[in-house]
Amino acid sequence: MPPSRADLPPEHFESHPSDAKLLRCLLSYSYDVGRKDFIQKSNVKRHVATAAHQSCVKRAAERTREELVAQTRTDLTYQGSEAVYPATAVPFPHRIPVPPMFPAVTKPLLDHEMSEFRFVAQEPAQRDTSAREFQRILADALQYDNGDQPLEDNDEEDFEPELTEEDAEILESEPLCFPYPNRTVLMLDAVNNFGRCRFTNAQMSLVLHLLKHLGARDVPTLKGLRKIQKQVHDQFPDKPVKITSSLGNIFYMNDIRHAIARDFSNPLVAPHLHLYPEEMPRTGISERWQAARLFEYTAEELTPMYSNGRRRWWINELAQLQNGQFVIPMT
Repeated sequence: MPPSRADLPPEHFESHPSDAKLLRCLLSYSYDVGRKDFIQKSNVKRHVATAAHQSCVKRAAERTREELVAQTRTDLTYQGSEAVYPATAVPFPHRIPVPPMFPAVTKPLLDHEMSEFRFVAQEPAQRDTSAREFQRILADALQYDNGDQPLEDNDEEDFEPELTEEDAEILESEPLCFPYPNRTVLMLDAVNNFGRCRFTNAQMSLVLHLLKHLGARDVPTLKGLRKIQKQVHDQFPDKPVKITSSLGNIFYMNDIRHAIARDFSNPLVAPHLHLYPEEMPRTGISERWQAARLFEYTAEELTPMYSNGRRRWWINELAQLQNGQFVIPMT
């Protein structure tokens, strides 16, 4: 059966969900004024008489009245009749013609001078000339990339196949400058092959002329220098090989065998080459030749001799250790 009227909570109060003797004031809870927690049912009259509760009741009544006025205004707006505004005809003012500020000018049939058509006719010829000049510059740039130098107006295309008598007299052999005959030619070739400062034949001729007048030794002629450069290039080729990948990417690669051969022939690099593995503790490995991978090579894949200054040791031959013991090194 429904609860009796005596069991219902007073207005603006709610009961506790588990204890029917506890009530909470909804006005104080919503307006955050006074006691907002649950109170005993016997203390409801005392709470209603407080000033905080009375102020909450007034605020709730004012809010209800404002909502009623707003609802009434909205209903009257939608229930009112439609307003009809009569259309009034406004006469359009008569447009008064305004005289133009400048009189109209009629253009003649030909408003250009005939001399201007001459420049228009010359444009295709100028474009052809510019295209040919661009092709020439592009060819010179490609020739620079290939290691050659484009010839200028005062450059000579054909050099003598043999050295002149003047060049033959100064070409004294210096072993430390191999494959160049002397230090002067070596330095000239290095200067002539700077990547970002290429010398033309005219500029190199001027450099050689200045060196001769300054008293430098072993200065060759331009033809002699070019001849030596060609011989060195043919004797020690290292031309990059063009490779196209499966994706169509183009790159160039040098032959690793030529690079290793140059390292062996360089007297400054060859003494620092390590050809044999070195046994080290696993915690002390710091170089490539100390790794375990290097011990997998057979004797046929390594050099047959180890040289340390004037001392040499051969594999598969009898050798004596520092303690006097005789051994046969196998690797």
